[in-house]
Amino acid sequence: HVGVNIYVDAVINHMCGAGGGSGTHSSCGSYFDANSKDFSSVPYSYLDFNDGKCYTGSGNIENYQDINQVRNCRLVGLLDLALEKDYVRGKVADYMNKLIDMGVAGFRVDACKHMWPGDLSAVYGRLNNLNTKWFSSGARPFIFQE
Repeated sequence: HVGVNIYVDAVINHMCGAGGGSGTHSSCGSYFDANSKDFSSVPYSYLDFNDGKCYTGSGNIENYQDINQVRNCRLVGLLDLALEKDYVRGKVADYMNKLIDMGVAGFRVDACKHMWPGDLSAVYGRLNNLNTKWFSSGARPFIFQE
């Protein structure tokens, strides 16, 4: 114990860019195929993304004044996860809980304005208490939303 808490910069809104290709580059060795939306190490498939909810011609956010585009379309071409789906929420919470179990104190959650508040609350509600090896019993993870 040296008094240093670790906060993870968690990107839970999206995966890679739609034109990210396929392979293991930039993924710590895990295979993915952005074109078919296959992220088998998670696993996510084409069913786990928001494409059907975005009504812009490009699939990207075209009008930042339209809250539905901001929260249902791709942020600069990034594959937007369908966080309203229970399966996706579970995979995100599993990822965050694994980090909590390792001893992190909390998270800076990236791109929160691009996710529906109810979806974020549903994920946060699934998070474990902090690891009692380093934190008081019942302590909750700190969440900073960017």
